[in-house]
Amino acid sequence: MKIGQKNILFLGIIMVFILGCSDYKEKQSETNKSVMDKNKISNGLSKELEGEVIAPLYSIDGKKYSVETLPKMYQDIPGKKRKLFLDTYLNYKLTLDRLVKEQVVYKNEIDSNIKKELDFLNYKGVELDELLDIVLRQKTTLETIALEESAKLKPTLQKEINNFYESHKQDYHYPDNIEISFITSKDENKTQKILNELGSANVSVKRFATFAKKYSSDIRTKIDGGYVGFLTEKEGGKDFFSQLWTYSKKGLVDKVIREGEVFYIIYIHDKKSAGMSQLKDVESDIREHILRKDKNKWIRLRYNDLIEKTKVEIYDSFEENLTL
Repeated sequence: MKIGQKNILFLGIIMVFILGCSDYKEKQSETNKSVMDKNKISNGLSKELEGEVIAPLYSIDGKKYSVETLPKMYQDIPGKKRKLFLDTYLNYKLTLDRLVKEQVVYKNEIDSNIKKELDFLNYKGVELDELLDIVLRQKTTLETIALEESAKLKPTLQKEINNFYESHKQDYHYPDNIEISFITSKDENKTQKILNELGSANVSVKRFATFAKKYSSDIRTKIDGGYVGFLTEKEGGKDFFSQLWTYSKKGLVDKVIREGEVFYIIYIHDKKSAGMSQLKDVESDIREHILRKDKNKWIRLRYNDLIEKTKVEIYDSFEENLTL
């Protein structure tokens, strides 16, 4: 457990299902299109779909919901992607709708954790769209409730945290490291043009993130606005790391850096000389690590209990429900 590298992958946010989701899918009933009511598409839908008719997309306890209930910007996404969203969205929604009491009890913790997540995303220069914001808030709320409920059942939790830190101290020593975002390309001229277009060394992190999403060839990081996290000499290579370490200022590096066949535009968030993380700096991470299995078990049990009492159906894909 060395340098923490908190890297929220937005596709992951959408695609991660609540534990127990497989049980839920097995209990979904077969689609019965013949009994579906037909709803007119609202004016908020894509103009290409005006005049077409769509059956309900999903139902909860017999109440049917159409595409109009989704965030408007997601009303005309492709069918398979819409179903993936519905699976995740309804898993969170169904569980949270039954946890109103806990949401009130843990409001401060939930608000604090959501703020931390959003602040970190803002720090990376990433702006959430409507759907990702909804799913992030739902996920954070549910996990906060589960953690706090699990913590109640561990009276020795603080002692376990202290013992874990003491027995893993060697893992909390870290070398020199640089926190960066980057834009990559295999075309030197193209990379230089992107750097020129970015502008001065005072370019904002949001502008850099926008360019990374648009131009970077690195699929793993571009979705996070090019955010890489903490890079060490061992991870980045001696020459690459040394070039970055010589820059004393934070922000945009004023030249293209080459490493092998790849060209990089670098944004430096922070630099940290070798040292050791103190308990206060890593206590929340250790707490979550110790409670992880209990948290997942709590979610699974609560979720399965809700599924037993709730009939949920997600119908066939959007396109398959359209008729002219």
